[in-house]
Amino acid sequence: MSTDSEPAKATFETSRVIGVVLPDDGTDVDLIRALRDEKNVNASTAITCRGIGILESVRDAAKGKLPPSELVRMVSVIVPDSEAKDLFEFIYEKANIGREGGGGVWMLSLIHISEPTRRRLESRVA
Repeated sequence: MSTDSEPAKATFETSRVIGVVLPDDGTDVDLIRALRDEKNVNASTAITCRGIGILESVRDAAKGKLPPSELVRMVSVIVPDSEAKDLFEFIYEKANIGREGGGGVWMLSLIHISEPTRRRLESRVA
């Protein structure tokens, strides 16, 4: 705890980023709703991007051509390290990742700092 005379010290909390790539079939909306309703996860991101299924790329590579890309949805959430394993398994099951063309899920470590680090631009850059 800090007093008025001393600044607050930065705190570090280990968190994880869980990322998911899903087909553009509404699974992302169902997943985000389930995370909110069943796991109390209130912040996530979802974006549309283009992707290539790995099985398609192998088939087309054998034919000597690039596979066509398709729309996919990428969802990510940042969760405390203590909840990450449970949420990873929840996401895998809820999004039905194991189905053919079901997408993929991964998890990365992340360290938060409660105060932003400020950097000065060099005068020649500004």
